[in-house]
Amino acid sequence: MTTLYTVLEISALLLVIILPLRGPKNTKKKNAGPIELSEWAIDENGDLQSYIKKDEPDHHHHA
Repeated sequence: MTTLYTVLEISALLLVIILPLRGPKNTKKKNAGPIELSEWAIDENGDLQSYIKKDEPDHHHHA
């Protein structure tokens, strides 16, 4: 009976050690998708500023 418990303990120990070494079978690369840039940035003073100024008249060049 003691031999049976010893075999079960060794089997459980090996199972706990070997299973994590196998790792996950389905490793899918996650696609992050397209990168979007914000129109906000932090200036040298640490303030949040819009770097796209829509109020400037020469933002769009007219012919």
